[in-house]
Amino acid sequence: MFRVPFDDSETSCRKERIPSRLCEDFYRSYGTLLSRVHTYVRAEMFRIIELLHAGKNLVLIGLLAAFLSACGGSGNDNGDDNSGGQPPGAIDDDNDNDDDDGSGDDGSDGDGSDDDDDADDGERAFKTFQAAAFVIGQADFAGSEPHQGGSVPDANSLFMPLGPAGYSVEHNVLFIADSENARVLGFLGIPDTNNANADFVLGQPDFTSSEREISASSMFSPEAVTTTGGRLMVTDTDLNRVTVYDGIPTSGGANPVLVVGQESLDTYVGECDQNTLLHPHAHFLAPDGKLIVADAGNNRVLIWNEMPAEDATPADFVLGQSGFNNCSFLEDDNFKHPAALWSDGERLIVADSEKHRILVWNTFPTESFQAPDVILGQSVMSNIMPNDDDQDDETDAGGTASARTLSYPRSIDVMDGKLYVADMDNHRVLIWNEIPAASFTPADIVIGQENFSNNIANAGEAQPNERGFRRPVGVKVIGEQLLVTEWENSRVLTFEAQ
Repeated sequence: MFRVPFDDSETSCRKERIPSRLCEDFYRSYGTLLSRVHTYVRAEMFRIIELLHAGKNLVLIGLLAAFLSACGGSGNDNGDDNSGGQPPGAIDDDNDNDDDDGSGDDGSDGDGSDDDDDADDGERAFKTFQAAAFVIGQADFAGSEPHQGGSVPDANSLFMPLGPAGYSVEHNVLFIADSENARVLGFLGIPDTNNANADFVLGQPDFTSSEREISASSMFSPEAVTTTGGRLMVTDTDLNRVTVYDGIPTSGGANPVLVVGQESLDTYVGECDQNTLLHPHAHFLAPDGKLIVADAGNNRVLIWNEMPAEDATPADFVLGQSGFNNCSFLEDDNFKHPAALWSDGERLIVADSEKHRILVWNTFPTESFQAPDVILGQSVMSNIMPNDDDQDDETDAGGTASARTLSYPRSIDVMDGKLYVADMDNHRVLIWNEIPAASFTPADIVIGQENFSNNIANAGEAQPNERGFRRPVGVKVIGEQLLVTEWENSRVLTFEAQ
């Protein structure tokens, strides 16, 4: 159990080993609270968070503090690593997102409306407010309970999964980070029915275990999963690390062979320096061999010019901070809890989540504070509020969303030139038919909501369904399928291009 520091200090957060985002959300009383609490109070925590978002901060702050004090816990997210030197030339996972998608769309009119932005040339594409085809982790689209209402996990259930799914084209293996169960599930093929069973599990000895340990064979809060370079990599957020496996596991029992962000697989120190990570959310291995890590708790992105060959290899470059020992979020150019990344080796895209913006560099940055070429979700770097369509640096009345605004973008993917964003607190996925060339460009397609202004969980319905989301935290395009990870509905939805 931890105590909550009341001196509004990032240093105190680290000393008390409180996840950075938990501290920040507590002090600000807005945003999504990503703390881990005991199962018996989760329902009340979510109710409190929703009320906090509705603006009832003063009434609820005491109650929130009481719950946190009683429950303890820690933050959660993802991790990954590699055990070799230079990455293999052939890229197994299509993280460069340019070679195997069959969908297409030339119908963008750039106005952010849904009148003619869906594909109109006969090619298959994802459509506004389309229904999902399949659900993973639940028996049907109405289910949302962790473990499908049971007391322990199983091969067909999830508990608050985090981050995008990973997929190995060569091995036809799908990986899902089942974060609260401290495991990664492996499926031999992409499920084409509801309620599919996983074929194997990593991080646990069997499907019904969910123990957390600090070791090479265990996980704590896995999030981002990739298979780029022919190796499985996992961001294990609460252990402040990215782990790397030797190849692509196709059965249980595999352990990582290398760790990024820690001295060894038996440590979990979180610091602000050149060798260590704090609450990382995502990693990305670019086609040119660069390893990029969203070091969220340190409000920065770390870059290794080539894949590390040893544990605790220091990063070569930091983006969003003036140096490796600076981790503030107070300046306009600082990141604040970056949660997602994408790069084709030339361009770089970063989801700067708690400043509610997507940053695009058309050429890979070489300076720590190099200005992005394009900002999405905001018109200028000095504006940082969610759902601020009029750009007065205040959330619009009622918190209404638009085609141009974001509220905690949590995951990004690019496929066939299209940009996909999981807009978590607006309970939707946005699609731009091409990576925008101008800031504050509206999205072309919205999934999870009937229109761009709606932002109610489950598309406004009382229960989960095949069209709505409740805090989507992962987007992954695989061929003509879009997989969306939902944190609070404990499921992954599969959409098929139409």
